[in-house]
Amino acid sequence: MNKKLLPLIALPVLALGATTAQADKHGNGGDFKLTGKTLAVEQVDLGKPGLSLGDQQVITMDVFAGPKHLGESHVVCTTVRVGQPNIVQCENVNNINGSQITATGVVTSDQEEQTPFVQAITGGTGAFSGAGGKLTVSEAGPQPATLTFQLEN
Repeated sequence: MNKKLLPLIALPVLALGATTAQADKHGNGGDFKLTGKTLAVEQVDLGKPGLSLGDQQVITMDVFAGPKHLGESHVVCTTVRVGQPNIVQCENVNNINGSQITATGVVTSDQEEQTPFVQAITGGTGAFSGAGGKLTVSEAGPQPATLTFQLEN
């Protein structure tokens, strides 16, 4: 799989986890900007050797609002198209103070480290039960990724 696509995918997961802790303060929605720290990334080469359909990237990270640790995020991205551009579909699960928030979406190799990308917030448990909205991830340059959550529920 494309190793550059991995960090891009991990970012959405970080953002989601941090949002959960902040959402309670803002009621029925709001915008939240967060950062994350990747702890581990693994590439799983499934099927044909090298980049091929079904290959996966698995990412785990801690999420932060400023210096405050808010929880953890986990993401699995699966290659769904090989070509120009390569495309992965990512599933994100974030565990924040006993509540979870999930997101999903696709990321292309053209977007990676170049332009922000958007994923759908698909639900959650506890404080995030019924959550919806979008997550925008920006990771251009050497600085940590910026994750902006826009909660609608």
